[in-house]
Amino acid sequence: MSKRSGVVGINPLARQPQAAGARLKETDFVKTKDGSVDFGHITHEVGEKIGRQAAPIKLQEGTDKYGKHHIDISDNGKRLKGIKEAGYCGTDDFIQDVANNFDEIRENIGSRLMLIKKNGRDRVAIIELKPGKDGDFYNVVTAGMFRKDYAKNRTLLWERVAPPLVRPEPSNSLHAITPTDTQDVNAKRLSQSNASTATIPKPDEVVKGGEVQGKRI
Repeated sequence: MSKRSGVVGINPLARQPQAAGARLKETDFVKTKDGSVDFGHITHEVGEKIGRQAAPIKLQEGTDKYGKHHIDISDNGKRLKGIKEAGYCGTDDFIQDVANNFDEIRENIGSRLMLIKKNGRDRVAIIELKPGKDGDFYNVVTAGMFRKDYAKNRTLLWERVAPPLVRPEPSNSLHAITPTDTQDVNAKRLSQSNASTATIPKPDEVVKGGEVQGKRI
């Protein structure tokens, strides 16, 4: 060891935790692209309809039994491969999409809930409510791409309803023709036709001064 001014030299980096390569705990929360730990929410409105608590949806690093690590290694990596083949960057990107855009909520084992985004193959995330130091949250247990209607036999608790189609109002410059309008138009045409016929002289009449004077002899 080297000494300077009687003080043992110490590597300053040894006092600081490693920024990269630090071992993550299974309870650590994965962050979204925006730096948040909330990947989505079971809102108060949805919670009331399904009889469950409203709370944020979070993803923990987990173990081989749950969380991000479990999803990444499931089926010898085939599950993560399928997620990426569907266009996602990884597990966290997939979870954020499902947690924000799920079309259905169905019952799962015990008190767990199944979030499903339907688009070709079902995109599924299974969550369960857990306590946390900052409040209760829905923890992602597992997730993945599954066949269409994978969970159709599970009890449906909630379904997204598409907004009704709104037909555009007719322009003010256009006037819709009603039966009454048609009758008025026909009556005007008939009146004009009668007026024109009345002023046209017959072949055997003489016209003078714009008036019919009499018959030609």
